Amino acid sequence: MRYLLLACALLLSACKTIKVENGEVPDEYRAMAQAYMGTYTGSFDGERGALTIALSGRKVVLSYRDASGSTD
Repeated sequence: MRYLLLACALLLSACKTIKVENGEVPDEYRAMAQAYMGTYTGSFDGERGALTIALSGRKVVLSYRDASGSTD
């Protein structure tokens, strides 16, 4: 859940208030949202890993892989 909140914060940090329905990024903000898509590496809760943020159509998809290759 905290990763979803992080992604939303990153995605919306450069925006004014926008209405998001069903977790879909409105078309007029897709280009701006695309700038935040990618893989972010670092330490999460003291454990090395990678957080990937991607768009699948208009929905934001998050995945996390820890140093051992496990996904969450």
